[in-house]
Amino acid sequence: MWKKIIIVFITLLTKQGLFGQLDEKILLGQEFYIRSEVLDENRSYIVGLPESYGETDNHYPVIYMTDGDYRFTYTSGIVEFLSKGSEIPESIVVGITNTNRTRDLTPTYSDYDTASGGGMKFLKFIVEELIPEIDNSYRTNGFRILAGHSYGGLFSGYAYINNSPFDAFIASDPAFAWDNQWLASFTTPENVAMVKNKKFYLTNADNYERNPDVFEFMRPAVEYYYALLKNMGSNQENIRLDYLPEENHGTCAYMSWYLGIRFVYNGFTMKNVEELTIKDIVDHYSQLTDKTGKTFLPPEQLVRNIAQKRKEKGVQEEVLELMHLNVKNYPSKRTYKALGDAYVDIGQEKKASKFYKKALEFDSEGTGVNKGNKLNQINN
Repeated sequence: MWKKIIIVFITLLTKQGLFGQLDEKILLGQEFYIRSEVLDENRSYIVGLPESYGETDNHYPVIYMTDGDYRFTYTSGIVEFLSKGSEIPESIVVGITNTNRTRDLTPTYSDYDTASGGGMKFLKFIVEELIPEIDNSYRTNGFRILAGHSYGGLFSGYAYINNSPFDAFIASDPAFAWDNQWLASFTTPENVAMVKNKKFYLTNADNYERNPDVFEFMRPAVEYYYALLKNMGSNQENIRLDYLPEENHGTCAYMSWYLGIRFVYNGFTMKNVEELTIKDIVDHYSQLTDKTGKTFLPPEQLVRNIAQKRKEKGVQEEVLELMHLNVKNYPSKRTYKALGDAYVDIGQEKKASKFYKKALEFDSEGTGVNKGNKLNQINN
């Protein structure tokens, strides 16, 4: 397997302003190549890992998307933004790049485009070759989302109704009109019964002014398919169609990803956390794990935020419990240091020493322990 690093460059300003510019490189993702026996060609895919991946032994859900060569960057940004706010779990992002887009994303041949009709083989490539490659190379928890736009949305719908091994699907302004609405004719009550517990999020662009002649038929096809799913017995809580009035076909994917990922993880975050006990927090994510069959833990940042609120109220015992919970779920330099700081705050410096030493195991130079260099003070 070959790989190359994709880097985004940003400019950081020092205190001296424009005269002190420094170029910093941020690793956004890595591109890998895999030889596909199914497609009889080399295929590339881009992988982005969550911030905590190198600091813990945890397993993560995976978001796959088609058109990864130009949707990977903003998808990674959306996932990072939502996960930092504890709205969704930290996730691995996989962008599948294109070689022949129309061929791969259309499930049937149509005279409309003679390159069409390779969707079945493309889905087989993803299921039998790409997913096992990702699962073998990274710590995944088995929860998967597939997202696609336009033809990619059609492909996402096709993968959904085929009961492919994804837990949720996002179809942004999908081309469900393809081949005289073939997807609708392919869908049966038996298909729907198999996927009724999986989530399916659809959007329709509400602004077709740029291409009214081309896209005027797309909305009826999407609305028809959505109604078909409901009439065939889909779980109403698991499917949703949203209209995006300010977006056209070309611009709606970003909002579709943002809203769709939030829909998939509806209920992941907790409300009124300041009023909840630690048992409430643990039970909430245990129930989510039981419901999905995939492991989901209380987000580290959410627990830290709750601990800060408890600290402000002077409930130090709960602060310690919460910090211990983070160490258990996310053992890292950051969590061990935070636990050491919590013990220092109540004057238990010898206990703090134990956890600062653990933090130092993640950072041999000790740069992660910066609270007045407490470890050295205690040991001296």
